[in-house]
Amino acid sequence: MAEENAEKRRIRASTNTSFYLPDSFAPILSEFHELCKREGESASQRIRDWVTSYVRIHGTILNPQRPMNGFLEKSVPRVQVPAPDKPMPDYWHMTDQELITLYKSPRTRFTDRMIIRAVLNKRTIKVEGML
Repeated sequence: MAEENAEKRRIRASTNTSFYLPDSFAPILSEFHELCKREGESASQRIRDWVTSYVRIHGTILNPQRPMNGFLEKSVPRVQVPAPDKPMPDYWHMTDQELITLYKSPRTRFTDRMIIRAVLNKRTIKVEGML
């Protein structure tokens, strides 16, 4: 019986881990323990859940960095395709007056204003003086 308890203590001691927390962190840790107690959860279990989630998200313990494909997916430029029921207007074939009216309209989106401005600049029409 004594040998079984000693074996359990050795196994248990090998699973204990310690880490440094500065003195300034003591109030936060105290509040963390109080919150866990109030919610009926173990603080150790909360930390284990966080570590498990962190390892799952980052893929492996040996590489804590974000995988490159995560950056590559976000760096792909997203092209907005106009909806079939609302095709993008053909600004190049509009008259200068139509373009200026659209440019001044408060309902015109910023991206459309950029296109209209580029068309008017190409036609050497100064937009700033017309506003």
